[in-house]
Amino acid sequence: MSTVVSGTTKAGGKRHRDHDLWRSAYKKLKHEPDGKKILEKCHKTMQKESAKKGISIGHLGSSDGRQKLLKLINAHADSMKSHSGTYDKVLSTILKTKDVVSTGAAASPPAAIAVAGIFMVFSIHQDYLREEQAMLDCVTLIARIICRRAVEHKECESRPLESKELKELRQQLKWSYLEMYFKLLLTTAKLVYKLSIPRMQRWADTLVGWTDWTAEIASLEKAEREIVDDLDVIHHYKTNPAAQASPYWRKGRNTLHQNAAIGIESRVAELIETNSFDPNAKTTEEWTALSLAAEGGHLKCCQILLEVRGIDIESQNKDGRTALHIAAMKDRNEVVRALVRKGANLNVKDKDRKTPLHLAAEAGRLRAVEVLCNASGISLDLSDSNGRTALHLASLKKKAPVVKLLSDKGAKIDRKDSKKRTAFLDAADVGSTELLKTLQECGANINQQTLTHKWSALHMCASYGHSKALQALLSFPDINVDIQNTDERTPLHEAVLKNRTKIAQTLCNKGAAVDTRDKKKRTPFLDAAHAGNLDIIKKLKAKGADINQVSGRNKWSALHEAALKGKIELVRWLVNEGIKTDLRVRSGTKKGMTAREMAEQGGKEEVGEFLRMCEERG
Repeated sequence: MSTVVSGTTKAGGKRHRDHDLWRSAYKKLKHEPDGKKILEKCHKTMQKESAKKGISIGHLGSSDGRQKLLKLINAHADSMKSHSGTYDKVLSTILKTKDVVSTGAAASPPAAIAVAGIFMVFSIHQDYLREEQAMLDCVTLIARIICRRAVEHKECESRPLESKELKELRQQLKWSYLEMYFKLLLTTAKLVYKLSIPRMQRWADTLVGWTDWTAEIASLEKAEREIVDDLDVIHHYKTNPAAQASPYWRKGRNTLHQNAAIGIESRVAELIETNSFDPNAKTTEEWTALSLAAEGGHLKCCQILLEVRGIDIESQNKDGRTALHIAAMKDRNEVVRALVRKGANLNVKDKDRKTPLHLAAEAGRLRAVEVLCNASGISLDLSDSNGRTALHLASLKKKAPVVKLLSDKGAKIDRKDSKKRTAFLDAADVGSTELLKTLQECGANINQQTLTHKWSALHMCASYGHSKALQALLSFPDINVDIQNTDERTPLHEAVLKNRTKIAQTLCNKGAAVDTRDKKKRTPFLDAAHAGNLDIIKKLKAKGADINQVSGRNKWSALHEAALKGKIELVRWLVNEGIKTDLRVRSGTKKGMTAREMAEQGGKEEVGEFLRMCEERG
């Protein structure tokens, strides 16, 4: 059987490597930062596993590596045949893949890596607990896809005298196969990587985002559906060519787009040299070949395209983003440099009025931010549709190193957005201790207040419960611990109102005024009584709060507040501390009432009885 994966053959039957989609998928995986890391771990695990069986493997991606992997596969296959019962059907499917990569349509070193991986995972599935079935389902699906799609892969091959449209449809199918093989390799590598972790740590949270096997299965199924869709289009075109008006109605990508996206520079160069496609042609999402190459970080492809006469370096997609936007956002540092050298507009804005610097800062892409900041003509303080600068966005996303870099490069540290908020207030809002310290060191106004309600960073941290951030703020020499908002409430007021006991105690320990009155003439002590928080009440009293204080208008005391709420423990404590029990409310629906009368009217019998006994004792 000929090797379908390679697509075409040269004279003498030698495979044409440019059409080996398994190899292309393998190459793509190696160029992904996370993919490269996990693939290296997968390789080491396979080499160790092979060594246990007396098989020495050097480079897995070579022909020799494939032969050694086949030996490993055969060794596992022999031992797995003893399995029976629940796994008979699964085992049968997995064993079929051995033939596919040995002499069948997927006889390629990268395909052998995928198959060796699923054999390894299946052979020790007994070791797994909660993830056992999900991983087994993943392995089974990979095996089935490899077997199912190997035969249909022949539809990728062009035939003599075929129309240009049909050839392009087959190219679309080839692209889908490449994406699927990429996902097969990545998922298999993740499975093998999981096995490399010491057994006692295997189920710890060490692979966040890498062990959602249900999501992996869904991704693989989606990739296979793409192939089924492409096959349907080809079948429809072959049976009714006139009905297929556009060969790329589904994705809108031509061959140049495809090759630029996956970084096959030789093919990109060939297509450019032969004028096969307009270099500025757009997909249905209005991406150009340059944008796609920039997204993937394919520097050589970008350099080839940038040398094309008439290339539109400022072409924008549906989101208004140029190649520079995309490269900066994805941290494609070298591509950003290349685009900057070619004169890309540094300050171009997308539909949200964000520049490449905005996107890089928001994503925490420190290297890309540095390249952009060092470029001549960059504007550091441009605003997006919300009036936010790059420094604002970095603050909102807790990207302290980016904030420090932007400040060092001259970005305005106290620039206000459309809501008149500074980066320092944003940092307090999200509770980032590191960011608050960074901004303070950069000279930010630490007592800055919002426009509408005059909230400071301390108000936010006190109200939202950001205790560590609040402690950082209180360590700053010039912090105003008693700063008031439009309601004349201090951070201590807000902490008490939200029942933030530890934060209220911290503020008291840092010297916060305990008897400050807000617009309604209420103090933190009265608010604490209203909330029934005895711990805060005790702390405020210890710091000098007047136990007999009353509110401004109605003249409610802390005892009135506690009695109405039926807080018997608090009532007893207040009485024992000497609070006056005969104080009467001055106005409102409770006018003239004592705390006892208020409790009795409200059905708080235990409180009412206790206060009556206190009155009788005098």
